[in-house]
Amino acid sequence: MRDTLFPRWQGAFLAVFLLADALYLKITPQNIFSIFVSTVLFSIITFLYLKILEYFEIRDFETFCLKTPKFIGIPLLVIVGIISIIIFLKSGIRLSTFWHKTAFPAIPPFISILALFFVAFRAGKRGRTAVAMWAYPTAFFCSAIIIISLFITIPEMTPEYAINVTRHANLNINSNFLYIIPALLLCTQTKKLSAVKHCVSGVLIGGFMLGLIAIRTYLILGSACSVLQYPTFLSSGIFSVGDFLQRGEAIFGCAIALCEVVRTALMLTLAITCFKSVVKFLRKFKI
Repeated sequence: MRDTLFPRWQGAFLAVFLLADALYLKITPQNIFSIFVSTVLFSIITFLYLKILEYFEIRDFETFCLKTPKFIGIPLLVIVGIISIIIFLKSGIRLSTFWHKTAFPAIPPFISILALFFVAFRAGKRGRTAVAMWAYPTAFFCSAIIIISLFITIPEMTPEYAINVTRHANLNINSNFLYIIPALLLCTQTKKLSAVKHCVSGVLIGGFMLGLIAIRTYLILGSACSVLQYPTFLSSGIFSVGDFLQRGEAIFGCAIALCEVVRTALMLTLAITCFKSVVKFLRKFKI
C-alpha cells in the first residue's frame, strides 16, 4: 500500500463498507441481535489486527505479503484480489437491481451496472487516497440521514414489537460483516499515523448504525419485514417533514446508494493494488 491514508479516512472506509449493506438487510429479530454481536466482535478483531501490525512494526497487509516468502505472500494477495473482484461485482449487481426495482424501473439493470462500473473505474483507478476523499464525507452524510430518519419515524414505531426482539437473543455472526475483511486488510495502515482508535470507531459507528436501522425497520413493519424485499428502504417512506422534506425513502436510499458506490470504487482499487503487486507487467499501466 504505497499511498497514505489518514487514520480518519481509514475509519470512514470501514464505516461506509458496513453502511452500504443497509438497503439489503434481512430484518428478523435474530438478525438484529447478530448485527450488534458482530459489531462488537469485529471491533475487537480490528483492534487486535492493528495492534499486531504495530507490535511487529509492519505498515500494512501489502507490506507483510511482500516481505514474506513468495509462496506465502503472492497467494495471499491473489486471494484478497479475487475476493475484492467478487465483492465489486456483487455490489454492482445488487445496487443496479435495487435501482431497477424501485426508483428506475424503465432502465434495464445492465445499463445501470455499466454506469456504476464506469464511475467506479474512474474513481478507483486514482487510488485509495482519491476514494477516501469521498468515503469520509459520505460516512458523515449517511450517518446524519440515518439519525434524522430515526428521530422522525419514532411516532410510527410499535413498542410491542420490541418484546419479540428480546426473545431471540443470540450470539450469531452476521454474514454482512465478512465483507469488511478485505477493507480491513488493504485499507488500514499503522506506524507513523496510528489508526487503531479511528478504525475501531469506524466499525462501531457503521455496525451500530446498521443495528439502529434494523431496529427501526422492525419496530415499524414488524413481521411484514420477512415478506418485503427492501424493508429498510420502505420503512423510510414515512420520513418526511412538511412540504420541505418529502419522499424520505428516496433520501435514505440515495445516502446508502452513495455508500455502495464508494465501496464499489474501493473494491476495484483493492483488486488493482493486489494484482499490480503480484504481476510486475501490470505496473507499467496506469490503471
